[in-house]
Amino acid sequence: LMKNELALMAESASAYQKALEMNADYVHNEKFLLGFLRAERFDPKLAAERLTKFFESKLDLFGEELLVKDITQDDMDPEDVDALR
Repeated sequence: LMKNELALMAESASAYQKALEMNADYVHNEKFLLGFLRAERFDPKLAAERLTKFFESKLDLFGEELLVKDITQDDMDPEDVDALR
């Protein structure tokens, strides 16, 4: 059901669409999607909205090169690490 909701909103979710084109396996990973479903108490529409917002934020914060990669501390520069303290 969540994949159906994502298909409906794919045109308006440019960062999600970009991530999907870059690495569909990362975007459609069941464990990854389950986190969004759990966060929204298994409401597929809300989970799909959360997922698209996640990719928008990730694209804004980390850029296209890290869009379909799990972010680790190694991906951050010293200023980013200091901001987390």
